[in-house]
Amino acid sequence: MRQRKKSQLRDRLIAVTVELVEERGLDGFTADEIAARAGVGRATFFRYFDSLNAAIVVGFYDHRLRSMVNLVREAPASLGPAEALGWMFDRMVDLHVQEKPAVLRQFLLLQQHPSLQAIALQHQATVHEEVLTEALRPRFGRLRKDDLRPRILVSATLSAVRSMADIWTQGGGRADLRLMMRQVIRQMSRGFGPD
Repeated sequence: MRQRKKSQLRDRLIAVTVELVEERGLDGFTADEIAARAGVGRATFFRYFDSLNAAIVVGFYDHRLRSMVNLVREAPASLGPAEALGWMFDRMVDLHVQEKPAVLRQFLLLQQHPSLQAIALQHQATVHEEVLTEALRPRFGRLRKDDLRPRILVSATLSAVRSMADIWTQGGGRADLRLMMRQVIRQMSRGFGPD
């Protein structure tokens, strides 16, 4: 019960952060305003987030990460680890296409604010990689604890998808995101040897 309340409060802080970014932009509010709107004190906000920028980044990514983990778990059992990641990302693109204006705004904000981009990269390299690796681990069958394959697969795929997202964003979101994602997944599964 206590853990669920903590999780609900964190979710509320994230939701308020996203609302304020959409209403006022990145520089139009403070951590105190997030806390007040969420009905908690400043100290409570900082128990959940190191900084205002950390809350913004988590706000951008938290819902997506949950969807990614759920999709990895829902992928057909016949799919191996790399195929399950591809299956998941193919479905994530559908969500991104449905929310294209908001997704493009978020990606542009990250590119325009180096401090946010640094936190986003850190978040991806730690939280995303760890959570997705654990979700994907059962698809490898029996693994030794020191087997690096699950983490390397997740890390390489996330890095490739991030590069694709940067290219898509720099092009103003005009390119076909589904096609780009399929190219990334196809290339990752083929490897990078000579033609």
